[in-house]
Amino acid sequence: MLQKVIIFIPAIEKGGVERNAIWVSNELAKRGYQVDVVFVRSEEGQLKKFHPLVHCVKMQYKRIPALNQRLSDAFSIRKEFGKYLAGQDNKHTVVLAFQSASVAIGVCRKHKVKVICRLSNHPSAVKYEKSKLRKISEFVKPYTYKKADQVIGNSERLSEDFGKLIHKKVITIYNPIDFTQIEQAVTEEIPEELKREAADFKGRLLITVGRITRQKDMQTLLKGYAASRAKEKSMLWIVGEGGERDEISQLIGQLHLEEHVHLLGYQSNVYKFMKYADLFVQTSLYEGCPNALIEAVAAGLPAIATDCLSGPDEVLLQGQGGDLIPIGDAAKLAERIDAYFDDPKELQEKQRFAKAKLDRFKNETTMERYINLLEQVLEG
Repeated sequence: MLQKVIIFIPAIEKGGVERNAIWVSNELAKRGYQVDVVFVRSEEGQLKKFHPLVHCVKMQYKRIPALNQRLSDAFSIRKEFGKYLAGQDNKHTVVLAFQSASVAIGVCRKHKVKVICRLSNHPSAVKYEKSKLRKISEFVKPYTYKKADQVIGNSERLSEDFGKLIHKKVITIYNPIDFTQIEQAVTEEIPEELKREAADFKGRLLITVGRITRQKDMQTLLKGYAASRAKEKSMLWIVGEGGERDEISQLIGQLHLEEHVHLLGYQSNVYKFMKYADLFVQTSLYEGCPNALIEAVAAGLPAIATDCLSGPDEVLLQGQGGDLIPIGDAAKLAERIDAYFDDPKELQEKQRFAKAKLDRFKNETTMERYINLLEQVLEG
């Protein structure tokens, strides 16, 4: 019988993966399972988001200067995690790895502890990322992940495609959306300065939410927006932080968008910004299943998204629930932005259709699938 779940996540940062790990930890703890979250570092404020019943176990951390941050995290946690697992009851425990799963799999196999690893991005990521370490990581995944007791994908396409790589079935469990939380979160207010800005651009306010990184391809977003007729009488809010912020700031200047783009940084409550927006835009190069897109639909926003692998086509129901455009196509993005502001009715109708089909992302559905899988893996 399952008694304990160990959440393996070396770095608790402020992204979608971390948010899912926190949610799963809290929901399992509230249902009576012992939950340990094993990590080596966390960003400010993240540990406060865990339920009081969740036990956060910080491993000894030593930054390795020659390695990038994530690889340093993985190396640091490996030895300490082995010592930690040696003291666990492997007959009633399952490890659920959200990050650096290749490390978790190797240590778990050594200590005969069942392990489930979760995929958050499609393997096509390797085509777009410039980092050699990232490319190596994606190349190695099929060889290590197939040794896990089970692999989870967060979209049907991701599960199907990765399953072919490892020659075993990958289970799909969608990212959870708390509709009640969204209803509560939208009641909060944004700063007065932004309220005035929203009022100035009422009916013509675009928004995107996501890390400012290579994956999100904010360059195409800005170029498409700059090429649109709508730009002259509209505003674009970019909610998020990331390593490419300086580059994006420079591009905003080069495209003469200083009066039409506002970088709002990381925000713990994105819904209070979404409620003022009229159109959500996402230009990712790759995804797993995009949280922000699901949340935008849930918050009532019509959406335009790149038809990347994977997730947007499932969320937007192959184009029936929103507009899908080719990856990197700024001209097509400009065309769809203008089409929306010329006549919003079609995209608004698509949004209502997509929102009506969001039950598959409900918290209850997702948690039930996690618990069933954890029990099956332990018994198997």
